[in-house]
Amino acid sequence: MDYNLIKIFLLLISNFATSYVSSNQEVQFLEQFGYLEVVSQSNALALRSPSAIQQAIEEMQRVARLPVTGQMDQPTQALLSKQRCGLKDTHLLRSKSTRKRHLRHIHRRRQTNAGQPILKWDKLNITYRIDSVARTIPHKGALRRVIHDAVHLWNGASGLRIEETADPHADILLSFETGQHGDMYPFDGPGRILAHAFYPMDGQGGDIHFDDEEDWKLHEDLQGKEVSLGSVAAHEIGHRQVSGPTTTTAPTNTHAPPMPGPTFQESAGSVPSPCDTEVDAVTTVRQEIFMFRGNWFWRFDLEGYLMEPPSPVDVFWGHDLPTPVDGAFELNDRVYFFVADKIYKYWGRRRIGVKTLAEVGLPAHLKSIRLAYKWVYGNEVRYYIWAEDDYWRIDTAHFKAEVDYPEKLLIIGKENYLGLKPK
Repeated sequence: MDYNLIKIFLLLISNFATSYVSSNQEVQFLEQFGYLEVVSQSNALALRSPSAIQQAIEEMQRVARLPVTGQMDQPTQALLSKQRCGLKDTHLLRSKSTRKRHLRHIHRRRQTNAGQPILKWDKLNITYRIDSVARTIPHKGALRRVIHDAVHLWNGASGLRIEETADPHADILLSFETGQHGDMYPFDGPGRILAHAFYPMDGQGGDIHFDDEEDWKLHEDLQGKEVSLGSVAAHEIGHRQVSGPTTTTAPTNTHAPPMPGPTFQESAGSVPSPCDTEVDAVTTVRQEIFMFRGNWFWRFDLEGYLMEPPSPVDVFWGHDLPTPVDGAFELNDRVYFFVADKIYKYWGRRRIGVKTLAEVGLPAHLKSIRLAYKWVYGNEVRYYIWAEDDYWRIDTAHFKAEVDYPEKLLIIGKENYLGLKPK
């Protein structure tokens, strides 16, 4: 036997396997966020076929809107250290086979955990207690206020009433922890995983843990250098404490700034009929689809499934955002809403700027736009605004219309190529 051929063959196999992933740490990342089914053995890499790893990487690249190479290239490796939501990306997965694998895994876990209580509160009055303060927010009074405001966002949204108590046996205990802290879900230090919350049940059910090694701040940090406790707490309390039953007993994790849901204490008029298919604007924000009509909006996942009932725009973003919304897009984690001749810039739920259409280089006579959207083709990302029969491309570095614009929309007969009738 030619041992040189064997060496070459083994070398090729080694290169083939490592072209997709180079370490157990990267495979564990794919497991942690739902792209690979979790295995119990310590050497996860040895148990994976190169094709399974490649498929998982491709799925992650699709979700992250990266070029789909199936390899742990430089842009993909950058995801591993990026601060992000610790919740599995299952609701974002585009591959049906990947979803099915995840659901089979969940089904097996539910069979294994048979006899545990259903993950839903069995009462309407829920109490919470702050057990410890943050390293970077030592003043408990300020911290209590932020948590109170986060809770207030959700009180009444599902019929629950959540209130603070001094009782050490409160339903929800909030605490700041580091590393291994006794619940089998250790924190990873600064960055990435920021907090996790347990679903309603006995024991740790409902509890929320924050990573105390993060640089917590009371409110949004527009430079992104610190972590907003208010946003993270609102996300955890709302999306996990108030929501209906879920499928696993593991905690969920979060990132900042999320988009917390609204309360329904204010009236915004009647909900538009679902039979009326006309909408004012559609955009994507943090991997979710937002559809606007009048003073209402709907949230869908990327496969088009409705995530929650329609909500009032002014309850979600505040009365500073007028309606109806003519167009919107997300750019650099900011959301730009086009309403009449104004552009409203938001960071999370906070308005941080207003400009007129004229200030970004559109004609002064324009009273509104027809469409605003992000266009993605391969590695190219462009932002466009349509108004009347013209369109403009936005210089994202300065948020101005580029100098070679406007261009005319392509008119075919009485309608343009998207079927919009010219004005």
